[in-house]
Amino acid sequence: MAQKDGDDLFAGLRAVFALSVKPEVKPSMLVTLVVQDTKRRTLSRTMRRTDKLQDLMDYYYGVMSPPLTYGEGRFLFDGGRVNGEKTPEEYDMVSGDKIDFFPDLMGA
Repeated sequence: MAQKDGDDLFAGLRAVFALSVKPEVKPSMLVTLVVQDTKRRTLSRTMRRTDKLQDLMDYYYGVMSPPLTYGEGRFLFDGGRVNGEKTPEEYDMVSGDKIDFFPDLMGA
């Protein structure tokens, strides 16, 4: 295709670059949550207020030692079970809020 006077050689590159640049995350969009288990071990994680809480739950299962079997336990916030499909924003969570983790009891 022939270049015409006035055509912008970089228009296509700018369009691709614009799609690959992520928007800046403002501090007010972030929340640091703390997960605490029954042994008082804690794990802190900073995430976007609009991220699903399942990300935090998956991270907790992957990091805690001894390794936990995925799904064997309950995450509670303000006395209610945490729904992983919801976001911190939907629970009105603020930085420093604590989520309690209770492992399932075997043989009880």
